[in-house]
Amino acid sequence: ILVSPSSSTTLVFIAPDFTGAIEYTVMVTDVDGCTELATAQVVVHPLPVFSIIGPEDLCVGDSLDLQPDRMAAAYLWSTGDTEPLLEVKTSGAYGLTLTDVNGCSFSDELTVQEYALPLPRIQGPASSYLGEEVNLRVLETYPEYLWSTGGTTQLITVDSPTIYQVTITDENGCPGIASWTIAEEVGYKLFTPNAFSPNGVGDNEIWYPFAANEVALIRRLEVYNRWGGQVFVQKNFAPNDPLFGWDGRINGSL
Repeated sequence: ILVSPSSSTTLVFIAPDFTGAIEYTVMVTDVDGCTELATAQVVVHPLPVFSIIGPEDLCVGDSLDLQPDRMAAAYLWSTGDTEPLLEVKTSGAYGLTLTDVNGCSFSDELTVQEYALPLPRIQGPASSYLGEEVNLRVLETYPEYLWSTGGTTQLITVDSPTIYQVTITDENGCPGIASWTIAEEVGYKLFTPNAFSPNGVGDNEIWYPFAANEVALIRRLEVYNRWGGQVFVQKNFAPNDPLFGWDGRINGSL
């Protein structure tokens, strides 16, 4: 029978949460009444409890790293890898068994979800004149936008015929890219401001037309008020020159 720790049986149970060293002494009595004592020391090591750390969301085409939150003597991933750091490129459940220097093992598992890349679409004009303001808009709603112009909203206003690109980020953190080409309209590239401020402070005082190099002469320019009355006229002048513009005066008065 077990005499230390005291027990009336030959079988002893160790509590699941016990760690440390414990000594057991057993006394054996044979049929002739002879007895003998035997002593053994049992050391219970704690399990190398750990957790797998790393992102759980993965975008198609990307990779992520998984690793335990503690070091150990040996590692065995469910993929067969034996290094502590595991590179993951697809979705699935990834398990790791960690063994410490005492030969004790513990296992953990982490599930990685793979998400498809979003496919944003841009809506806008196919062509425009140089200086003409037009809108470009991403048809879908996403948490984040970044245009090649630096804009960060779903809709932007542009004034140059060229190629525009937007990078969006969806709710899973995955990026998507779309581009839109605005061709330059063929014709006279003439631009007239839609506002000016003839108030005498020196900024934006004169209203006058702008044009590209191929427009050398404007034959006639007329400005009318909301009631159809002519308030300004200029003939045979070069564009891009404020000397031929309107200062906002009507009959000599502002």
